[in-house]
Parts: sequence; C-alpha cells; structure tokens
Amino acid sequence: MTKFFKIDSLKKFRYILIALFLVPMITRFFTWQSINGFTGFDVNQMMNYIYRPFHTHFDELIVGLMLSNIRADKTFIIPKLLKMPVALLTIISLIAIGLRSIDKVIFTYSALGLFFGGFVYYLINSNDYFTNFLSNKIFYWSARVSYGVYIIHHVVVWMLEDLGWFKQVFINNEVHLLTTFFLLFGISSFLSSITYIIIEHPALELRSKILRA
Repeated sequence: MTKFFKIDSLKKFRYILIALFLVPMITRFFTWQSINGFTGFDVNQMMNYIYRPFHTHFDELIVGLMLSNIRADKTFIIPKLLKMPVALLTIISLIAIGLRSIDKVIFTYSALGLFFGGFVYYLINSNDYFTNFLSNKIFYWSARVSYGVYIIHHVVVWMLEDLGWFKQVFINNEVHLLTTFFLLFGISSFLSSITYIIIEHPALELRSKILRA
C-alpha cells in the first residue's frame, strides 16, 4: 500500500492529476442527479450545490497543477502539437465548447478549466502581438488585484444571496448568469483594489524588506 501512494516522479503524479480531473465531473453528475434528476436547470441550485462545494468545483485547480507539473518536469517530451500554442488552444477551445454543449452542469467547469489552462499555456509559450499586448502596463493593476478578486468574490456571492439576487431570474437563466458575472467582477474588483492598497501592497513591501535584510 505504501508503494502505491509513493510518488517518486512528476510523471507518476501527472497520472494522478489526470485521474483527479475526472472526479469533479463524476461528483457533479451524482450531485445533480440526487437534486433534481436532470429535470431542469435552476440557478439557485447550481450556486448552492455545484458552484460552492469544493468537491464539485476544483477542475481549474487540477489544470493549474498539471501545467506546473509539465513545466517542472525537465524530462517531459513536448509533443509537436504542444509546440504550436495557437493550434493547441484552438483544439482545446473546440473540446471545451463540445463538452459544455453536452451538459452545462456536468462539464462547464471542466470546459472552463481546459480553456483557461490552454490560454495560460499559450501566453507563457508565445511571443506574438497578442501576448505583447497583454504585457502592457495597462493590465498591471488587474494582475495585482486578481487574487483578491478570487478570494473576495465568494463574500460578494453571499451578499447577493442575502439580498435575494439568486431568488429571481431576469429574462432567462443565461442572461441572469451573465449579469451575475459582471456584477460579481465589478464589485469584487472594487473591493480587491481597496484590500490591495491597505493589506496586500504593504505586506509585499514588508516581505521585500525582510528578504533584503
């Protein structure tokens, strides 16, 4: 048993990550089946039982670990396809769209994880006009507050829920979800900017001083 759990190479760990990537899809299937038996789509149920629980929503984390694993493994032989980031991103995007079209509850977060993972791979392995554009200083602030947005948006979700936002649907579910996204992003970005100025930036400056000492 101890030999089974012993990870002596990044390659073996990569196989574990591939297996773990399937787990949230399986848990979403059984979770959604137990809730409504796939009889319909409800935003409130989606938020409470799929979006929030970790065991139904960690696809993106696994994709990030996979990217880190590949970059850290110096013995990893890069396939010809991976040497063409644009082609790889195109294929991954088509796969993501296909997965979501099959079932948006089970596959949406997996599709998003694959797409953004492919996008990150494209950015770190390309040197074209688009990547140079994204390196512009105008994106500096969004990069700085991005982690704060990730942390704070959960609090904003709870605030919107207390205000009854998820108990009503505007026009249809898709429009309501899109509106919710922009509302979450706007409020979270504003609050994250404040926390960055008050907390993150001073903490980073303190860390730099300690490391230089």
